[in-house]
Amino acid sequence: MYSKNKYQYTARFCEENIWLLGKSLIAEDCSSADLTVLLLSNAGRQIPLFDQISCEKDFPILWDYHVLLLKTPSSGDAKIFDFDSRLAFPTPLPDYFQQTFPDHEKLPARFHIFIRTVPLDSYLQHFHSDRSHMLSNEGKPLSPFPPYPPILVGKTTEKILLWDYLDMTRELNDGSSVYHCQSFFSEWLDLNF
Repeated sequence: MYSKNKYQYTARFCEENIWLLGKSLIAEDCSSADLTVLLLSNAGRQIPLFDQISCEKDFPILWDYHVLLLKTPSSGDAKIFDFDSRLAFPTPLPDYFQQTFPDHEKLPARFHIFIRTVPLDSYLQHFHSDRSHMLSNEGKPLSPFPPYPPILVGKTTEKILLWDYLDMTRELNDGSSVYHCQSFFSEWLDLNF
């Protein structure tokens, strides 16, 4: 039913890929109420993720952040969409977290991941992508930019930049919540740690 190739994708622009995916899923009659954006990061901007396309098998990659889409239909069959994962697209939520974050609780505190959950409707309305985080000090792109213009909000809408979302100490007026990875596991996956 879902195929990565069916949706717009640009390497290293997960925040925009997920924004576009959310719009596409709604156009395909998926309820936006079932979709939540997950922004992962920490204060040191080093989060270890396994089973990413960019890393060697059985070794994690250290991203400064990552953005995913969580689909939680009323059937309870929650799934994660991650364009950059080797896992299925989408992957059942428990499988995704067990394979992407194995032994998370054993990591040094500096690698602990925090997750900001944002209702998709809010993300679509407020996310403002100026792409400044993808520019060198000389103002040149660090990676090829997407072929479409940046995602910008209207002048009357409160804009939230990527770095605002990734500051896990910051309270945003967008319906988002921040979890330590363990708390997220406990609440969303009902796992016992």
